Formats: sequence, C-alpha cells, structure tokens
Amino acid sequence: MPDDDRTFRRDGHALVRGLATAAELAAWRPVIAEVVEEMARRDDPQGRIDDYSKLFTQVTNVWRLSEAARAIVCAPRFAAAAARLLGVERVRLYHDQALFKPPGAARTPWHQDRYYWPLDTDLTVTMWLPLTDAEEE
Repeated sequence: MPDDDRTFRRDGHALVRGLATAAELAAWRPVIAEVVEEMARRDDPQGRIDDYSKLFTQVTNVWRLSEAARAIVCAPRFAAAAARLLGVERVRLYHDQALFKPPGAARTPWHQDRYYWPLDTDLTVTMWLPLTDAEEE
C-alpha cells in the first residue's frame, strides 16, 4: 500500500491490495446478488437508457436498496483508500454499481466512466471490487 498513491497519481490507476479478505468477499457475494436478483425480478431498469443489457446486468446505488449492501459500499476503509489515492481528507460517494456479467456475454468495450459523470472536477476515483475470481480466459 505505501506506493499506491504515487502509482495512482503517475499512472491514473493503482492496484490496492488487502481492502477485503476472501472471507468477506464470500459473505458479500450473496448480499449483492440478492439486490441484483430483486431488481431483475421487478424488471426495473432504474430509469437508465438500456445500451448495456447484452453485456451485463447492472444495478445502480445498491447502497440505497439494502442495509447489508450499504454496510459494504460505505465501509470506511474504501473511502479511506480513495482519499489516500486522491491526496484529500475525505471523499463523497457519487454512486455505486453492481455489474453481473453472464457467461458468454459480449466483451465490454474500453471506456472511461468519468466523462459520463456530471462532476465539475477530475479529482475522482473508481473502485472495482470483483466478488468472484476473474480468470484470464
């Protein structure tokens, strides 16, 4: 962790290890899956333009849909890591997303999320926390 902030500032990205244990990830999987499954049962697109449904199932702001999910998303350690990378005292959560990619789904095209956000700053960070193993193949 000591060089994460320098790496982030130099490269625009950094791998931050140790933010969650394997046991925590295993406990969080069903919490997030339950929120996503509930939204799918409701067939609720959450007001978004559906241009990604063939790529993955997406649920935004899971922290608002479940207290258990809120505890995960709003964990102080994640905010502390983001603040450290950005070199600031504290951060705000703009939004969170749960993305479930079904087997055989099309490749997600390369993109940069920040340009879609209605923010008046480049001082932003995203965090990708895979809840399943991501194999190269």
